[in-house]
Amino acid sequence: MTEYTFESIKKYSERKHRRIYRYLKKQLPDCTVKYNGLEGHDIYIYTRWGKIIWIEIKTCDKIVCNGIDHEKMRESNRPEIFNIHRLGRLKFDRREIYPYTVSQHDDLIEKDGWYLFFVGNKLGKYQILFGIKAADVKLNPKKGLQQREWGKLAAQASPDWFEHLKKEIY
Repeated sequence: MTEYTFESIKKYSERKHRRIYRYLKKQLPDCTVKYNGLEGHDIYIYTRWGKIIWIEIKTCDKIVCNGIDHEKMRESNRPEIFNIHRLGRLKFDRREIYPYTVSQHDDLIEKDGWYLFFVGNKLGKYQILFGIKAADVKLNPKKGLQQREWGKLAAQASPDWFEHLKKEIY
């Protein structure tokens, strides 16, 4: 069994963030796209007109996929739900978790920023990358770590999110 350290997980996450940064840089050649690292908001896009668009990247390795175990259902006549993958809930940190006056999520809403969500390791034909305005990701106002299911976030996002982002830029 492979043992992961905080440093190895952070390096792994940073590689995925940099792939998305390079993708955006390639897709938006007439803008300045800067990678801000893993601290704070991950990427910002500076347009020729002086507008700055902040982007936070959320990643996971696999999608949570619920299903019915038909074999057990035949045995007991009761549907039993299982999760194929456990990695798929996206975490949103609130101000009470870290010693900041404003949470990263609230700050991104205030800056009219975006979340980009990415599954897997490589940007490619079969990977999922979708975006949603931070203001559209509604979190419970109670204190503590918030988690949102991948499928619900994907359903909220527009399929042509990149076109919406480009309209804000141009």
